[in-house]
Amino acid sequence: MAFSFVDRILSLERCSGIRAQRCFSSGEELFRDHFPGNPIVPGSLLLESLTQAATVLIEVSEDCKRKAVPVFVDHLKYRRKVRPGDVLEMEGRTLEWEDDVVRTDMAGRVGGDVVVQAVIAFALLPVEEIHRGAADREAVRTRYRNLLDGAAIRGFEGAEVPSR
Repeated sequence: MAFSFVDRILSLERCSGIRAQRCFSSGEELFRDHFPGNPIVPGSLLLESLTQAATVLIEVSEDCKRKAVPVFVDHLKYRRKVRPGDVLEMEGRTLEWEDDVVRTDMAGRVGGDVVVQAVIAFALLPVEEIHRGAADREAVRTRYRNLLDGAAIRGFEGAEVPSR
């Protein structure tokens, strides 16, 4: 993932929910042009942060055997600006988990206040359709292992967790 907007997973419950963080530091390139003298995180990147957190929930729950591809966003709301130095606390839960589709309800907070929220739907595809090489698939698993280090993980009794 060239652009990572999840720094850390705080907790993950298999097929159910996730809590994650993203700290937007003042030195990031995205603040250079958005906007000089009044930097704010672009709304599209807040949505991307929520989408990436939901993707981790889904793909780790699927033992990285299927790829979650976002296909629909509903009820997207931006409530306030996010600025350099803010820590985006993301929380999400699954609303529906069918064979090939997962719907999630995601929210991002700064200082306890909701700043962004959305319902995001994903199609589940065989991982080989997206990551064709074994090295690509292992890179994703390694990324997830790093994100999950120190996280509270539940619901994986008898199943493999990338961090274990």
